[in-house]
Amino acid sequence: MKLFSIKVIVFISVFLGLNVNPIFSDGADSMDFLNLGGSIQANAMGNSLTAFPGFGGSFTNPASANGLDKFSLSYMNMNYVDSTTFNLIRSGIETDFGIFFSEFGHMDYGTQLRTTWEDRSGLLNEYFLSTGSYLSLGTAFQFKNLGFGAALLVTNQTLDTWNANAVGLSFGMLYKIESDLYAGLAYNYITLSQASFVTQKDDLPRKLQIGLSNRSNLLGFPCWVSGDIISTNNSLYGSVGIEALVHKNIKLRGGYQSINSLAPSSFGLELLLTRFAIDVSVHPSDIFGTFYRFGITFNKQ
Repeated sequence: MKLFSIKVIVFISVFLGLNVNPIFSDGADSMDFLNLGGSIQANAMGNSLTAFPGFGGSFTNPASANGLDKFSLSYMNMNYVDSTTFNLIRSGIETDFGIFFSEFGHMDYGTQLRTTWEDRSGLLNEYFLSTGSYLSLGTAFQFKNLGFGAALLVTNQTLDTWNANAVGLSFGMLYKIESDLYAGLAYNYITLSQASFVTQKDDLPRKLQIGLSNRSNLLGFPCWVSGDIISTNNSLYGSVGIEALVHKNIKLRGGYQSINSLAPSSFGLELLLTRFAIDVSVHPSDIFGTFYRFGITFNKQ
């Protein structure tokens, strides 16, 4: 396939994803904090890594974990508005039986003020806490040019004295079309057990994702360009991302998500050391100001 046709395919997929309107209008989801999951690399590139052949895309597409070399362990922290924090630990290991990986995320919504009549009457404490967490355990294996992956997801969310749990499944495929061109398909957060909160039962925020990624050169720098189309329970949108190796120890990243009206653009930088990598991603927002993610990764190759 010629480079021109590759560029046309990527452009069409991205154009369709960025210029569609929601096609679903009903249905409720729980555990929306799952959308914060994934690597800093994915976050900086607009979470457009469905077809990216690297461990950084494993939460977007479990088959991407096949890009892991030996072992990886990383930690990430994000501080959001009103003392809201999100912490994440990711790990993966390559074995003779395939790739095994895990991801644990914890969302702390901070202290919140009660507003109900019962609260104001003094029968309960004036403030309460809310948190959310998930554990993802997955495996991936490669068969010639086609990679497969699956991950089991266990989630928990608390709101004051109430508690909800849910179980889901994600799976994906990653196909190597050419040496520098990949296509990916992932179906994430399929609900196996609904979250039950008081009398309300909801599904996980499932996503069907397709994408393409291409490695080329931009202004003389090696780079990856990726584009995804994502269908959720109530919307259809697109995302694009780019990562450029501007120095042997520095990667620059950028991304855009058409669904995110508050902070659609994202940027990132990775500093590559001998066995460690330091990552940061940035989301500018006119309403909430700029917020950041910081992380460190240990890789053994």
